[in-house]
Amino acid sequence: MAANGISTLSTKELRQIAKLELAQTKRQLAGTTGYRTNRYYDLDLLPTKYSGDGVVNNPNVGGLVAGRPWKTTPNILAGLWRSRYSGYWRGPQYSDLDLSWFDSQTPVAEEDVYNIALPLGVPPNTSYQWLGYFRAPHTANYIFTAAGDDSSALWIGNKAITAYTIDNADILNATNNDTSSASIVLTAGQYYPIRVIYGNGPLGGYFELSWQDDYTPPGP
Repeated sequence: MAANGISTLSTKELRQIAKLELAQTKRQLAGTTGYRTNRYYDLDLLPTKYSGDGVVNNPNVGGLVAGRPWKTTPNILAGLWRSRYSGYWRGPQYSDLDLSWFDSQTPVAEEDVYNIALPLGVPPNTSYQWLGYFRAPHTANYIFTAAGDDSSALWIGNKAITAYTIDNADILNATNNDTSSASIVLTAGQYYPIRVIYGNGPLGGYFELSWQDDYTPPGP
């Protein structure tokens, strides 16, 4: 039996995906000999894949892709919906945190994005909200860190959909130039709802949400 347990999985489909997930993890470890520019896999780039134990032939319209099934970008680039608002979701005092503010406003711009970051120079009295899903690549403990100027908040899990409050926020930055982190255990392959809000007051601001996990790849 293999130490990583792949050979014990119940179907060829699960074993194929598990092998690719393991290879993808090694390809994404920056600074190691396994790191690759082509570090994301796409099953549809293979000539065949499995459904259970059955073989599924891919048409590969246009011919096979060199280096298949590896590519430079993930399958889902635009995984978040970002809305920009005119105004500041927080009141004049740091204690004036009003989540209902977003429900009463009409976005001035909306677009899909693939990260949560705003460089220094966010216009005064501007707020943003990101909605989407976070897919956990590994079962591990994840550390999410929000840094910015001014106020921001983060929710992960089902509460991010409709049950989000100030009291149950995983991260809440209510002061200027704040940096806060949250530790959350997530399961590989699961899609977790995520909601992030940020607002800038009278001066130019910035915001960034980053994450890392404590996953250790299994041995050979």
